[in-house]
Amino acid sequence: MFFIHTLQKRTLSKISAEREVVFMPIENVKNVGFVFDIGEEKISEAVKYLTDYLVVKKIDYSGLAINLTKNKSFDFVPDNRIQVITNKEVSFIGTPNPQLIEKFINEKPDLYIDFCTSHNYTHDFIARSSRATFKVGHFNNNNHPFDLAIGSNKAENSPLDYIKQVIHYLTAIKSA
Repeated sequence: MFFIHTLQKRTLSKISAEREVVFMPIENVKNVGFVFDIGEEKISEAVKYLTDYLVVKKIDYSGLAINLTKNKSFDFVPDNRIQVITNKEVSFIGTPNPQLIEKFINEKPDLYIDFCTSHNYTHDFIARSSRATFKVGHFNNNNHPFDLAIGSNKAENSPLDYIKQVIHYLTAIKSA
Protein backbone atom coordinates (compact mmCIF):
# COMPACT_ATOMS: atom_id res chain seq x y z
CA MET A 1 0.00 0.00 0.00
CA PHE A 2 2.88 2.37 0.79
CA PHE A 3 4.28 1.80 -2.69
CA ILE A 4 0.96 2.67 -4.36
CA HIS A 5 0.54 5.75 -2.16
CA THR A 6 4.06 6.90 -3.11
CA LEU A 7 3.31 6.44 -6.82
CA GLN A 8 0.03 8.34 -6.42
CA LYS A 9 1.77 11.28 -4.69
CA ARG A 10 4.46 11.36 -7.38
CA THR A 11 1.84 11.32 -10.16
CA LEU A 12 -0.19 14.12 -8.55
CA SER A 13 2.93 16.26 -8.07
CA LYS A 14 3.61 16.12 -11.83
CA ILE A 15 0.20 17.55 -12.79
CA SER A 16 0.22 21.16 -13.86
CA ALA A 17 -3.09 22.22 -15.33
CA GLU A 18 -2.46 25.87 -16.07
CA ARG A 19 -5.51 27.99 -15.60
CA GLU A 20 -6.65 31.39 -14.46
CA VAL A 21 -8.86 31.16 -11.38
CA VAL A 22 -11.96 33.35 -11.53
CA PHE A 23 -14.60 33.25 -8.80
CA MET A 24 -17.60 32.25 -10.83
CA PRO A 25 -21.11 33.29 -9.83
CA ILE A 26 -23.74 30.87 -11.13
CA GLU A 27 -25.21 33.60 -13.34
CA ASN A 28 -21.97 33.72 -15.39
CA VAL A 29 -21.51 29.96 -15.81
CA LYS A 30 -21.91 28.69 -19.36
CA ASN A 31 -20.69 25.12 -18.86
CA VAL A 32 -20.12 22.79 -15.92
CA GLY A 33 -18.03 19.67 -15.49
CA PHE A 34 -18.73 17.42 -12.53
CA VAL A 35 -17.41 14.17 -11.10
CA PHE A 36 -19.11 11.78 -8.72
CA ASP A 37 -18.83 8.27 -7.33
CA ILE A 38 -21.67 6.28 -8.85
CA GLY A 39 -21.87 4.02 -5.80
CA GLU A 40 -22.36 6.78 -3.24
CA GLU A 41 -25.66 6.52 -1.44
CA LYS A 42 -28.38 8.80 -2.87
CA ILE A 43 -26.06 10.23 -5.53
CA SER A 44 -28.60 9.73 -8.32
CA GLU A 45 -31.04 12.25 -6.83
CA ALA A 46 -28.24 14.81 -6.40
CA VAL A 47 -27.04 14.39 -9.98
CA LYS A 48 -30.62 14.61 -11.26
CA TYR A 49 -31.18 17.78 -9.22
CA LEU A 50 -27.98 19.34 -10.60
CA THR A 51 -28.63 18.37 -14.22
CA ASP A 52 -32.26 19.55 -14.03
CA TYR A 53 -31.05 22.85 -12.55
CA LEU A 54 -28.46 23.26 -15.32
CA VAL A 55 -31.01 22.48 -18.04
CA VAL A 56 -33.45 25.07 -16.64
CA LYS A 57 -30.64 27.67 -16.47
CA LYS A 58 -29.54 26.68 -20.01
CA ILE A 59 -26.06 25.74 -18.82
CA ASP A 60 -24.20 23.05 -20.75
CA TYR A 61 -22.65 20.22 -18.73
CA SER A 62 -20.59 17.06 -18.87
CA GLY A 63 -19.96 14.57 -16.12
CA LEU A 64 -17.80 11.66 -15.11
CA ALA A 65 -19.37 8.86 -13.07
CA ILE A 66 -16.65 6.89 -11.33
CA ASN A 67 -17.35 3.24 -10.47
CA LEU A 68 -14.29 1.60 -8.95
CA THR A 69 -16.22 -1.36 -7.54
CA LYS A 70 -17.15 -4.63 -9.20
CA ASN A 71 -20.81 -3.89 -8.55
CA LYS A 72 -22.63 -3.12 -11.80
CA SER A 73 -26.14 -2.69 -10.39
CA PHE A 74 -26.85 0.93 -9.50
CA ASP A 75 -30.01 2.99 -9.62
CA PHE A 76 -28.20 5.63 -11.67
CA VAL A 77 -28.70 5.81 -15.41
CA PRO A 78 -26.35 8.34 -17.04
CA ASP A 79 -27.47 10.52 -19.91
CA ASN A 80 -25.34 11.01 -23.01
CA ARG A 81 -23.35 13.83 -21.35
CA ILE A 82 -22.22 11.67 -18.43
CA GLN A 83 -19.46 9.15 -19.05
CA VAL A 84 -19.00 6.15 -16.74
CA ILE A 85 -15.47 5.10 -15.84
CA THR A 86 -15.10 1.64 -14.33
CA ASN A 87 -12.30 -0.05 -12.42
CA LYS A 88 -11.22 -1.69 -15.69
CA GLU A 89 -10.42 1.76 -17.10
CA VAL A 90 -8.03 2.89 -14.38
CA SER A 91 -4.46 1.85 -13.68
CA PHE A 92 -3.47 -0.19 -10.63
CA ILE A 93 -2.84 3.06 -8.72
CA GLY A 94 -6.19 4.56 -9.77
CA THR A 95 -5.21 6.84 -12.65
CA PRO A 96 -7.98 6.94 -15.27
CA ASN A 97 -7.21 6.06 -18.88
CA PRO A 98 -6.08 9.39 -20.39
CA GLN A 99 -8.09 8.80 -23.57
CA LEU A 100 -11.31 8.52 -21.55
CA ILE A 101 -10.87 11.76 -19.61
CA GLU A 102 -8.96 13.82 -22.19
CA LYS A 103 -12.00 15.68 -23.51
CA PHE A 104 -13.38 16.23 -20.00
CA ILE A 105 -10.19 17.74 -18.56
CA ASN A 106 -9.31 19.77 -21.64
CA GLU A 107 -12.67 21.40 -22.38
CA LYS A 108 -12.03 24.06 -19.70
CA PRO A 109 -15.47 24.43 -18.15
CA ASP A 110 -16.38 27.56 -16.23
CA LEU A 111 -17.22 25.45 -13.19
CA TYR A 112 -15.97 22.08 -11.93
CA ILE A 113 -17.86 20.31 -9.13
CA ASP A 114 -16.55 17.24 -7.31
CA PHE A 115 -19.08 15.31 -5.20
CA CYS A 116 -16.46 13.07 -3.52
CA THR A 117 -16.81 13.32 0.28
CA SER A 118 -13.45 11.82 1.24
CA HIS A 119 -9.99 11.73 -0.26
CA ASN A 120 -9.99 9.57 -3.36
CA TYR A 121 -6.96 9.44 -5.65
CA THR A 122 -8.96 9.07 -8.88
CA HIS A 123 -11.13 12.10 -8.08
CA ASP A 124 -8.05 14.04 -6.94
CA PHE A 125 -6.25 13.23 -10.20
CA ILE A 126 -9.18 14.44 -12.30
CA ALA A 127 -9.68 17.58 -10.18
CA ARG A 128 -6.01 18.55 -10.41
CA SER A 129 -5.94 17.83 -14.16
CA SER A 130 -9.04 19.87 -14.94
CA ARG A 131 -8.45 23.30 -16.42
CA ALA A 132 -11.77 24.63 -15.14
CA THR A 133 -11.98 28.31 -14.30
CA PHE A 134 -13.43 27.64 -10.84
CA LYS A 135 -13.31 24.35 -8.89
CA VAL A 136 -15.66 23.38 -6.07
CA GLY A 137 -15.39 20.32 -3.85
CA HIS A 138 -15.67 18.97 -0.34
CA PHE A 139 -13.06 20.10 2.13
CA ASN A 140 -11.31 16.83 2.88
CA ASN A 141 -7.63 17.53 3.51
CA ASN A 142 -5.08 20.35 3.65
CA ASN A 143 -3.91 19.88 0.08
CA HIS A 144 -7.17 19.95 -1.84
CA PRO A 145 -7.24 21.23 -5.45
CA PHE A 146 -10.40 23.34 -5.05
CA ASP A 147 -10.93 27.09 -5.22
CA LEU A 148 -14.00 26.74 -3.00
CA ALA A 149 -14.01 23.87 -0.52
CA ILE A 150 -17.24 23.29 1.33
CA GLY A 151 -16.98 21.44 4.62
CA SER A 152 -19.83 19.43 6.01
CA ASN A 153 -21.02 17.25 8.82
CA LYS A 154 -20.95 13.93 6.97
CA ALA A 155 -23.66 12.44 9.17
CA GLU A 156 -26.14 15.07 8.04
CA ASN A 157 -24.99 16.12 4.59
CA SER A 158 -26.35 14.02 1.73
CA PRO A 159 -25.15 14.55 -1.84
CA LEU A 160 -28.39 16.44 -2.53
CA ASP A 161 -27.77 18.74 0.46
CA TYR A 162 -24.22 19.27 -0.77
CA ILE A 163 -25.23 20.32 -4.30
CA LYS A 164 -27.87 22.65 -2.87
CA GLN A 165 -25.13 24.25 -0.72
CA VAL A 166 -22.88 24.61 -3.77
CA ILE A 167 -25.64 26.33 -5.74
CA HIS A 168 -26.40 28.56 -2.75
CA TYR A 169 -22.77 29.68 -2.41
CA LEU A 170 -22.36 30.20 -6.16
CA THR A 171 -25.55 32.27 -6.20
CA ALA A 172 -24.15 34.40 -3.37
CA ILE A 173 -20.95 35.24 -5.27
CA LYS A 174 -21.33 38.59 -6.96
CA SER A 175 -19.84 39.09 -10.40
CA ALA A 176 -17.08 41.65 -10.69
